[in-house]
Amino acid sequence: MPRLHKAFTALQRIYKQLDTGQKLYLNCVLAVLLFFATYPLHHVWNFVGLLMLALVFWFGGMVYDALTLYKRIYATHIGKGLLLLAFTGLTNFAIALANQRINDVAGVDPSKFPHTEIFVAILSIPFIVLLILTTLYAASVLFLPIYGMFFFVMDAGAKAFFSAGLLKRDESAYPWITGIFRLVGFSIFAGVVMFFAKRMLGDYDRFMTNAAEKSVYHLEMYEKSPCDVPTGARVAFLDNDNIVYALRVGHELKFFPQPCKRDAK
Repeated sequence: MPRLHKAFTALQRIYKQLDTGQKLYLNCVLAVLLFFATYPLHHVWNFVGLLMLALVFWFGGMVYDALTLYKRIYATHIGKGLLLLAFTGLTNFAIALANQRINDVAGVDPSKFPHTEIFVAILSIPFIVLLILTTLYAASVLFLPIYGMFFFVMDAGAKAFFSAGLLKRDESAYPWITGIFRLVGFSIFAGVVMFFAKRMLGDYDRFMTNAAEKSVYHLEMYEKSPCDVPTGARVAFLDNDNIVYALRVGHELKFFPQPCKRDAK
């Protein structure tokens, strides 16, 4: 019992020295250790909740680190400019992906369907997030030696020189252990996300195509038209007296661009 009391006292002392992100990571480690410490009792009670709690702490720590990094970047004029460029570029990229899909579905100018354009652009965000995550994962592996040299070998003066003063000195306790834990944690997180994302990519691609078709059909087309179209078709009006109409063929939607033909009476 005295040893347990000393260990608990030491843990409390260490805990008070940590920042919020480090506390979340430490809680994650403690939850995992407690799960294995209670292994002899697993046949009596289900302790899987401890692993779930560890995942919550781990994810919370990564979110906290991401928000902290965002605040540090946003605090500088260069950072604000980079964030603005990134936001503008990724927004245009999402709209471009949406336009390609709408054109593939309807076969006409995607700008004629502004509501669907915005909707499909939002649905394109997971693709962009996966692309960013893949890039960061590859960069973390490629620049691992540089990362290690920068954070674990260089002193504070060298870090300030090579980062042009953008990176402030880390005043938190145990920076080496925290840095290794963050790098390993991010690598595991990115690897798991990419593994499952690749398995679900085909299904999500079909979901986006189906969503684009239904959005054009229900939000951009009309039931009544002066043009000669098949019964039950919905019509969208284009420039130069052109239209595109859609028909349900079984469980599929078919789109047919054509000039507006009127019955001569």
